[in-house]
Amino acid sequence: MVDNTDNLNVSIGNPNLKPSFNNNISLNYYSYKVLSSQDISLYGNYSFTTNPIVSNTTTDITTGKTVYQAVNINKTQHNFYGGMYGGRKVSIGKADFDLGFDLNVNGSTSYNYTNGALNATDSYTYGGSVRLQKYVVKKYNFYLNFGPNYTVSKSSLQANVNNNGIGYQGYGGFNIYLPLKFQFSSDANYQFTGKTQSFNQDFSKLILNTTLAKTFFKDESLKFAISGNDLLNQNVGFSRYASGNTITQSSYTSIKRYFMFSISWDFNHMGGGVTKK
Repeated sequence: MVDNTDNLNVSIGNPNLKPSFNNNISLNYYSYKVLSSQDISLYGNYSFTTNPIVSNTTTDITTGKTVYQAVNINKTQHNFYGGMYGGRKVSIGKADFDLGFDLNVNGSTSYNYTNGALNATDSYTYGGSVRLQKYVVKKYNFYLNFGPNYTVSKSSLQANVNNNGIGYQGYGGFNIYLPLKFQFSSDANYQFTGKTQSFNQDFSKLILNTTLAKTFFKDESLKFAISGNDLLNQNVGFSRYASGNTITQSSYTSIKRYFMFSISWDFNHMGGGVTKK
């Protein structure tokens, strides 16, 4: 059955479609040394689809009518991700910290037809970061993670368009225990996406949150808190991705700056009842 509710965009069926087959391979390794607080992890995943079902799009330039159909293709589509992270305790003078790193990569190769021409889309992202953290019971704690990433996006039908771009991402925060059972905490998240040949504007945002809290009772089970979220009022939804023969950038509305008062009570009740005879 043909859907004719939109005469300029028509989707038709294909009774000759054959099943596609997905395959997945994963690898994980983790090691931890207690005395030095050293850990290292390796991870990876590779998946591929044989006889994949892809989109076949045909557009009539005289009428503007586009016909969509799902077809099989004698190619193999790939997806992968992998990386490593690790860390250990380091000392600087009398101070000690947990210092670590993260390296990661992900990518994909997909196909589609546009007006009878086969298009291959490759998208890869390489990233890395350094992290620093410290935790002192009932006194303070903080953490910081920051690093760059680089994205490569290319389409065989638009080989002359360079959409490679650099970006940065980081987050951090701290929590301080104050007298009279007060706590003050704050955290931030930063994102930067550089301009490309298709999108000639940079994008960046810094989300800053803060909380002042006070606990009550000996076990500090009751907590009153007042929080300010997105204090800089910069929370804007953003994404950029490659699909088919198009590279899409989207910005969308999200919840921005607001303040909230909260009351929370943590309780546990452990123990057994009387055994019935």
